[in-house]
Amino acid sequence: MSNNNHDTSGIDSLRGFSFQIKVFVWQLLKITDNQIVEFETLEDVNIQEFTSDILDEHEDKISTKIIDSEKGTNTAIQVKHTKITKRSARQILLNWLYIEINNDNVKEYILVTAPKYKNKKEVIEELDLDTLYQEIIGTDKGKASLIWEVKEALNGEKQLYETKINQVIEKYKFNEIDIDVEIIRAGNKLFVRQYDKDFLFMTRLKRFSQEITSRVLESVDKREAFKIEFKDTRTIVEQVCNDIKEDEYQPYITDWKARNYQDRMTDIVQMREYIQLSHCKLKEDRILKHLNYMDNYKDARYDYITLNDKKIIEGIENLSYDNYEDVREDLLDEVSDTPGKRLSKTKNKTNSFAVNEVIKYGSLIFLTKEDEIEKQISWKDDKDG
Repeated sequence: MSNNNHDTSGIDSLRGFSFQIKVFVWQLLKITDNQIVEFETLEDVNIQEFTSDILDEHEDKISTKIIDSEKGTNTAIQVKHTKITKRSARQILLNWLYIEINNDNVKEYILVTAPKYKNKKEVIEELDLDTLYQEIIGTDKGKASLIWEVKEALNGEKQLYETKINQVIEKYKFNEIDIDVEIIRAGNKLFVRQYDKDFLFMTRLKRFSQEITSRVLESVDKREAFKIEFKDTRTIVEQVCNDIKEDEYQPYITDWKARNYQDRMTDIVQMREYIQLSHCKLKEDRILKHLNYMDNYKDARYDYITLNDKKIIEGIENLSYDNYEDVREDLLDEVSDTPGKRLSKTKNKTNSFAVNEVIKYGSLIFLTKEDEIEKQISWKDDKDG
């Protein structure tokens, strides 16, 4: 499995990008031998710097491509998770025109959208192609823009433009789908869905999506296209199935730097988990790292519940609290109690129920939450002020 550090838990807040990723995952689940699926940004798009609204505005500049090495053909897929305006339709056509000019082996241009936006196939076909040509040759955008590259490739040849744009229109297909339903349908065979094993199936499917999303984000950060072959997809499927079994589960771990905490700091600093860690005199980056331990544990905790393995959760949390109580009593007896010591010494205690250190640490931070009643952990006792 990938060892990159990209978190996927916040992706759903980026509506358009989430849909992009889901369509990519859907295509991977359907991939056949000799095929490669590619995710690329057609212009310089920095995912980490965008808010959800800004990123949604740029979803036209992200494309998925299916490459069939045996047939020597490509399929270009454009994803749209908003109402398609004339402006966004022009951008989609511009993307496809750029591809058509540079590739003579594209068999289909597919526009994928969600039913709730009630987009129509004609939104592409009814565009004024003469106006689009004038916009291209009259652009004053810089060399880094896609429209400038199209302008350079056309070199003022209107006949070339007409030939290529008409080829695009002829190859154009419109696909309106419920992406979550399609992902489940495509994953049924790969992850061996059984009528009484839905929890296991859905957990495996979720892990597969997390792994693919993480790899895509790593490539986007590097301004590289992400490509994955049939055999690599199957390797990930096999690893996921090995990691997630009814009697054995390995949590998916992400690094704190990949989680977008900065956008939520106003709320985070008011959480009891954060306040308790601040008593330990940790720098902010260390506090966020501990909060990420907690978030990893919360993800694993949910998966344990999904797999109907609540005894593991009880074991982890009971032993975490017992370890904390032992450390607290020892420090009080030694008259050497400090919040920092409570934290570090409790982290050093073993927890045989936790499959790794991240889960062990995360359970400790999780138990410092405000609404924990029976097993609440405090690095600094509330009565101390």
